[in-house]
Amino acid sequence: MKTVIIKEIRLLNFKGLRNLTVEFDPALTEIYGRNGIGKTSIFDGFTWLLFGKNSEDRKQFGIKTYDEAGNIIPKLPHEVSAVLLVDGEVVTLCRRFNEKWTKKRGSAVEEFVGHEEERLYNNVPCSVKEWNEKIAAICPEQVFKFITNPLYFTSQSVDTQRSMLFRMAGGITDEEIAAGNADFAALLASLTGKTMEEYKKEIAAKKRRLKTEIEAIPERIDERRRDVPEAEDWAALEEELRQKQEALAKVEEQINDASKAYAAANEERLATVRKISDLKNERLALELKIKDEVQALYRSDKAKQRAAAEDLERAKRDKAAAERDLANARREVEVCTDRRAELIKQWQSINARKLVFDENEFICPTCKRRFEIEEIESRQQEITENFNRRNAADLEENNRRGKENKLRMEEVNQYISEIEEKIAEQVFYHLRNRNERHPHGKTHRTRRHPDHRGQHRVYSTRRTDRRTRKGSFAAHSRHRG
Repeated sequence: MKTVIIKEIRLLNFKGLRNLTVEFDPALTEIYGRNGIGKTSIFDGFTWLLFGKNSEDRKQFGIKTYDEAGNIIPKLPHEVSAVLLVDGEVVTLCRRFNEKWTKKRGSAVEEFVGHEEERLYNNVPCSVKEWNEKIAAICPEQVFKFITNPLYFTSQSVDTQRSMLFRMAGGITDEEIAAGNADFAALLASLTGKTMEEYKKEIAAKKRRLKTEIEAIPERIDERRRDVPEAEDWAALEEELRQKQEALAKVEEQINDASKAYAAANEERLATVRKISDLKNERLALELKIKDEVQALYRSDKAKQRAAAEDLERAKRDKAAAERDLANARREVEVCTDRRAELIKQWQSINARKLVFDENEFICPTCKRRFEIEEIESRQQEITENFNRRNAADLEENNRRGKENKLRMEEVNQYISEIEEKIAEQVFYHLRNRNERHPHGKTHRTRRHPDHRGQHRVYSTRRTDRRTRKGSFAAHSRHRG
């Protein structure tokens, strides 16, 4: 028996379904809706794809699509295709029903001349015979009807039902039934290679032949009386008649014994079939229960997986934001480093200043007379004091800006250390959670720590605080600049 799994069914312009694709879950797929929405059309499409009939076993049914006025829409392709998994092998089936339109010579209008049907098995065209053979190899039509239509079994004859039950329950030989029963064993020994049905036919044939011979005895007696002039040996004839009747009685007794034995064997076989059927029902109920439990666990794990994925995406966004903050902070460190070099150069320039007296400053601009020595010395002292005061003020301002720049650089470096520490904590936290969910590559069913989401909220809040602080650093830097 083959394992057949329906992966996908696609219906194109089939019984009003313009374009529908149904993807089947390996465990369970439910198709439901109000009356007339197309649930039966999906099953009709599948049976038409396999056997060219609808679910009611009719070859002639309405496949085509109608417009709002109830008229057939012409020149539409009608197609049903399916993807099956047969014993692990992917099989693609497709059946198409197309209209044939031709334009006769001298006419500008195409005329409808009939239909054509295509059958593709794994995209290879097939004749009707080839198609039927390939489909029967996957699932014979009668078996398909038995497993898809609960009323089909009861509509069959008693012999067909019994044969199908024996096939479903597995073979039970006559020797197994006769084990431990001497009458059954003796009956089987007399069969001599025949089946029970053949043995019954043999006994019935013997009975008919003996009855015919008995009925012919009076006629034969009359014939012999006419042929033989002397008196018949009535005693011998009576003895022959008695022997025939005894033989007939023995045959009838054998038939009755065989019928009783067969009825008993059949009853025992049916009891065994019922017992096997009950066991199969129990197994099916257990399988359904296990399947429900597995599906519940699967849904729970999927919910946990989605929550973990959301946490991961949130952590990635936080990490990206932190890396952007880190890049901005490092650029600000570079700016502070450049400013420090500029301040050092400026400090060196201030220290390198030399006071050079201009002789014109010691000459009266009106009369062009050179000042007296005391006045020149006083003027030089004043110029020297002003020069020293200006240099001291410039050096003090340079020193103040240098300290501010140093403090700023220390704050930014501290901020960079905090960001790097948080990024490392976030990576460690993600790896730890992933190992808890999938240790050794296997699914680990564990309850999420109650502080799990809370930690993310705290981190997000702290990151927002650092962003605010970073913004204050930038504003302060622009202010100082």
